[in-house]
Amino acid sequence: MFVSAPSYRRSKPPTSVEFESTIDAIAAHNIAQVAAARRGVTPRPYVLSDGLADDDPNLNDLPTEGREVIETHKNENQEELKKERVKTQNLAEKRYSGEISASWFEEQMDAQTEHNIENYAKRERELARKLKDIGKKNPEAQSLIAQGYVSVSKFFMELWNKVVAFFEDLVQRLVDLWNKVKDWFEMAWKSVNDWWRVVFG
Repeated sequence: MFVSAPSYRRSKPPTSVEFESTIDAIAAHNIAQVAAARRGVTPRPYVLSDGLADDDPNLNDLPTEGREVIETHKNENQEELKKERVKTQNLAEKRYSGEISASWFEEQMDAQTEHNIENYAKRERELARKLKDIGKKNPEAQSLIAQGYVSVSKFFMELWNKVVAFFEDLVQRLVDLWNKVKDWFEMAWKSVNDWWRVVFG
């Protein structure tokens, strides 16, 4: 599912209604892309219309509140990765040692994937809600907020798509991957910090 961008003219900044509809559309697109990862669909980032697009937005120019909200979003995603590492490592070790059956392991991984997709959607909707509120208070920054949301959400959309794909691989290649779960999630966690330093310095 691809949610198309509302159409704006380049010469005219978006109205508040157009800004909010864009934020909602970005969130809906991202949620649909992560849900589609279970079918092996490669995620596509949201494409802003010409009136809002900027190939290289400076997110350090965001209102302070906007940056704080995005940092909270980053921290929440990292906490989720920590929880996933513990749960997934425990399940993989039990399956490898024969404590649980292959079918039960697959059921648990499927349930965990659904849980991750649902939690991702909740975080995404909450971030969108907060960004809309910030845009109302800072109408001059609405274009940059939309650009920042696309940039930030692209990273986390791709990150959680990778988690979904890793779970699929783990079910299929347990013997090869059961003892690599910790390292995989630690690298994913580190990638969030690396991305943050590149984007915000």
